[in-house]
Amino acid sequence: MAHIGDIFGYRRCLQMFFLIACVTQLSTYFLKNFIVMLVFRFVTGIAYSGANSTRNALVMQLPAKQSTEKYVFNTTIINSFLSIILPIMGSSIVTYGNWRVIYLVAASCSFLMFLSCFMYENFKLELIEAKSENEENNQLLEVEKQKQQYKFDIWGMIVIAVAMATFCLSFTLMSNKQYMYFGISFGVSIVSFIGLYFVEKHAVCPILPALIFKRPTSLVLYLNGQLFFLTTAFNWLVPQILNKQNRNSMFAGIMTGIQALFCMMAAVITPQIRKKVTSRLIILVSFVFVVIGFAVMCIIMKNSYALAATYILTFYFFGVQIQLLYVFMMLAVPPELSSTMAGMPTCSRTIGQSISLCLYSAIQSIVEKNVGFYFSYQVVLIIMSVFALFGLFLSWLLGTPKKKEGLIGSGNHSE
Repeated sequence: MAHIGDIFGYRRCLQMFFLIACVTQLSTYFLKNFIVMLVFRFVTGIAYSGANSTRNALVMQLPAKQSTEKYVFNTTIINSFLSIILPIMGSSIVTYGNWRVIYLVAASCSFLMFLSCFMYENFKLELIEAKSENEENNQLLEVEKQKQQYKFDIWGMIVIAVAMATFCLSFTLMSNKQYMYFGISFGVSIVSFIGLYFVEKHAVCPILPALIFKRPTSLVLYLNGQLFFLTTAFNWLVPQILNKQNRNSMFAGIMTGIQALFCMMAAVITPQIRKKVTSRLIILVSFVFVVIGFAVMCIIMKNSYALAATYILTFYFFGVQIQLLYVFMMLAVPPELSSTMAGMPTCSRTIGQSISLCLYSAIQSIVEKNVGFYFSYQVVLIIMSVFALFGLFLSWLLGTPKKKEGLIGSGNHSE
């Protein structure tokens, strides 16, 4: 989506995406048919994904690295502040009013963002003429030139959508004991992923350039995807347990609001810690505390207040990771290659969330049917711990600045 902004201008594309989101959200308020509502929600998701990637492409062209980092940190603080208010507002509407009002609020916010874009010029990226000393960067620059000349990887987009949809669907079918359809869906996903490799290999402008995955950027891409893979499951898991314990939506809303407050604290504190400690060491330590949090939750799961407190404290360390990994991804390539990387944060988040919800819900459903409710969620937490430990190992491979004097955790690796 960011490449459309390169051609027609970022402001114009942002306004288009916000207006589409506004219309679909407003329409959803009046819809009665569940299937049609799902279709509109799908279109809304596409619009916001396009807005995010367009915004990322614009921000990644800021002249100084410090400006981009400051933007990311400030944005996280604002989002966390809003996340304190919105869950409580949403839970109050659901508990005491009509849940459809939420769509009116969302449509109003989308329209306000549409209007706010008029404050900016319709900046767009000129055809790239710069050359880099790095040969791989030059190859990516050539890809950017071709993309700006109205060439899009349509087949790649279609194949990756089919691959991810069938892969996620297979776990849902498995949880419902539809083993034949599970095999068909899983087989189609494997064939699609293999086909994606060949489609992208021969595409003039691949949606997923192979050069990106040959760079150290691949570690950041995986860690960012895994971060949302874990946080999505975490956000799904805790409310399910609280609902079993007859806690109403207001309790969950207050808990989520406090969790957002801790994320805002992480957004404020993390930049200060980075002045003394390397980003890699911070991520390593945060993974350790995440694993500890999962272990504690397995033990105190039946106590609602202890469960909520552990959830909030554990999510603080997820907030730290969100801060650092997002910055890593935004600054992984030179500004000239911004469009290539602009969609990666959104893409990795979407993939991580989709796989997470399907995989963990399938595992939980199967274990609960054969063993019991609480044990099923303990199994999910154990599996999440394994992924967190793997993330800890990969974060060690990220590297650190070369002999950066006075910085705890610095060494002889390149970051």
